[in-house]
Amino acid sequence: MPGKICGSSGRIGSRVAVRCQAFGMTVIAYDPYIGEEVADRIHVRLVSDLDELLRTADFITVHTPLTEETRGMVGAKEIARMKEGVRLINCARGGIMDEAALLEGLTAGKIAGLGIDVYS
Repeated sequence: MPGKICGSSGRIGSRVAVRCQAFGMTVIAYDPYIGEEVADRIHVRLVSDLDELLRTADFITVHTPLTEETRGMVGAKEIARMKEGVRLINCARGGIMDEAALLEGLTAGKIAGLGIDVYS
């Protein structure tokens, strides 16, 4: 059953999108810095805001630099808006996801799987 994976449509996010499509996944992305032409080129549907991505995605990958804008971007409020059984992957930077909120989401069963290779 194809799932949805979401992340940036930048250089790394674009490569992840291509690989996910090879597994039959529909790819959506939230990236306020790219245009529709880039998304069309890599066959990704842009969503209008982070909230839409959080409510829609079965798998969420993050591929963004750590900035003041992205620090704490995924915390308890964002996890609460996600689907039950969501799977999260952070290969970007520590500090983008609130680690305590991730643990709480895992413990509660809201998050079915978590892949992180970066920490605050």
